Amino acid sequence: MEKRIYYAVSPLNQIDIDDNIPSNIINHIKKYHGEDDKNSKCAYSLLERILKKYSTFSLNDISFTKEGKPTLKERYISISHSGNYVAVAYSLIPIGIDIEKLREVKISLMKRIFSKDVTLDEFFQKWTLLEANAKMNDTNVLNLEELGKIESLSMKIEDDDESYYLSIAYLDKQAEIFRCE
Repeated sequence: MEKRIYYAVSPLNQIDIDDNIPSNIINHIKKYHGEDDKNSKCAYSLLERILKKYSTFSLNDISFTKEGKPTLKERYISISHSGNYVAVAYSLIPIGIDIEKLREVKISLMKRIFSKDVTLDEFFQKWTLLEANAKMNDTNVLNLEELGKIESLSMKIEDDDESYYLSIAYLDKQAEIFRCE
């Protein structure tokens, strides 16, 4: 597992919420996301599936930094949700994951961030990569210059009338990436 990245992405309506989500995670969800945030509960239920299959850990082993980021003994976890989708990643190497539902964005915002004309698809592909990179580096700074220094996987997900971009950022060129169902 040393250089493996496990990730899962799923529509909310295809995830059975685990009734046994530990109280520390429920309290975290209430504090940061509201009383009954279905997206967060789905994300942690999806993460539990990965942990059960590819590790000796469970949700009970997760703690949180003072900034609210989930941590797991010498492992890396990243969680994202947007619209009707959630995405999670787990690895021994630093990772970040981001998913965004495609929606209208002001051209002025696109130009301010990327300083050139980009299509909506290009904007969200780069935006999710920026967000994933920021999560991997545990910062809220979106740094375009960093994108050339990282490894990444990006994909567009089409679902009925909605489209999403998913990006995973990581540093190790030798990493193997596994999608979990």
